[in-house]
Amino acid sequence: IDRDDLIMKIRSALDAKDKLKSKNALLQHKLGEYFRRKRTDETRDSEKSVADQEQRYSNCMSALNDLRGEYEVLNTTNEKVVSEYKVRLEERIDEAVIKASEFTKFKRSVALAAENSRTGKLLPVKVVETLEGTEERKEAEVVAVRLENIKLRNKLRRHEQLLRQKEELADGLHLIDFEQLKIENQTYNEKIEERNEELLKLRKKITNIVQVLTHVKEKLQFVQ
Repeated sequence: IDRDDLIMKIRSALDAKDKLKSKNALLQHKLGEYFRRKRTDETRDSEKSVADQEQRYSNCMSALNDLRGEYEVLNTTNEKVVSEYKVRLEERIDEAVIKASEFTKFKRSVALAAENSRTGKLLPVKVVETLEGTEERKEAEVVAVRLENIKLRNKLRRHEQLLRQKEELADGLHLIDFEQLKIENQTYNEKIEERNEELLKLRKKITNIVQVLTHVKEKLQFVQ
């Protein structure tokens, strides 16, 4: 080993170490200055942010009080309108019940007085009662269909409203509404994925059944 060369390398390494120490101290000093300035800026920003937040809070409370006042007025008006409609609805229901009872009695009297076109005899009471029972069932079915139609219309109206809200996203929909829509969309996507998986399973089952039938058919042909 060359002793002089080794000493030179050690000195070079020590010089490099001293330079790195100096550079490290300089960087630490600069870093300390940076954080001191940053804390000062953050303090100023924090004070400004607190003032802005207080102003925003005051504005929000003022708007909230205004909305509460509007809500109370609308709620009072709505309760009055609902009460009036309930009274009208009860009156209409009573009228409808009376008219329906009168019409049923009229139909029954006409049916009991009717004669058979071939025999000339009056219709038996049991036949009239059977016809009345059939008519009541059909009317109940009609009422059920009408109610279902109303439900579907309301559901369609809600979906149309939701669609309009989605179209108005670009005009400033609230973030929470947007997140809710994303969650609903994810739910629908998961349901679609589940249906696709079920469909794939059914297709596999059908394929297996076809293969079994083909195998059975080949065996039958072989036996014949």
